[in-house]
Amino acid sequence: MSAKEMFKKLGYEERTETSSMACIKSYINYKKLKIIYFDYDKRIDVGNTMISFDLLQAINKQCEELGWLDE
Repeated sequence: MSAKEMFKKLGYEERTETSSMACIKSYINYKKLKIIYFDYDKRIDVGNTMISFDLLQAINKQCEELGWLDE
């Protein structure tokens, strides 16, 4: 399962436009108004979000797909 599919299962949608030029990917959960940003400097911003195990797995999968775990 891809990161996009994992996030979708958790109620998140991939956003194509972001407010930051430093952002590679972002996902938003409109029902809970939560946004996750994956930035070019390999930082992940989840705001004040409690991270469930399923969300952590989706974040790790996205990092893998971005090649961040290869270094």
